[in-house]
Amino acid sequence: MYGYYLYPFALPSMYLPATRMCFHPQVIRYDPIYNQNRRRKRPFPDVDPSSFMDSASASQQLLDSASRLTTAISNDREFSHQIMDAAQRSDFDEVDRLIKEVGIPTEVKTSFNPDLVTFEMNQEVNGMHCCRLVMRLRW
Repeated sequence: MYGYYLYPFALPSMYLPATRMCFHPQVIRYDPIYNQNRRRKRPFPDVDPSSFMDSASASQQLLDSASRLTTAISNDREFSHQIMDAAQRSDFDEVDRLIKEVGIPTEVKTSFNPDLVTFEMNQEVNGMHCCRLVMRLRW
C-alpha cells in the first residue's frame, strides 16, 4: 500500500521518463526545472511615476477633507446631533447640507442605516477618477 503514487504528475522529476511526458495525454505537466531555460525575458516599458504622484497628492486632499469632517463631528455635539436627527428622519438633503457647512472642498456621498453612517469621497485628476475614500462611522 505504501510507496504507490496515485497521481503520476506529482512524482519528482527523477522518477519520470526522460521525455518529460506525463502518463495521461490530457494533463499538461509543469516542471519548473525543465521550463527554467525556456522562459522568455519580456522587456518592460519605462515607468512614469507622474500619475502615481498625482493620485497620492489627490489622496492627501481626500484625507484632509476626511479629517476636517471627523473633527467637526467629534468636537461639536450639536452638529453630530443634527446629522443623526436628520438621518433618523431620512432627510438626505439636510444631511448633505450639514456636511457642506463644514467646508469640505470635495463632494461627499452619504448613506446611512440604523447602525452606521458611510461617507464616500471621490477625487479626479486630469479628468480621470483616481482615488476614493470611504469612511464608516458607527452611530
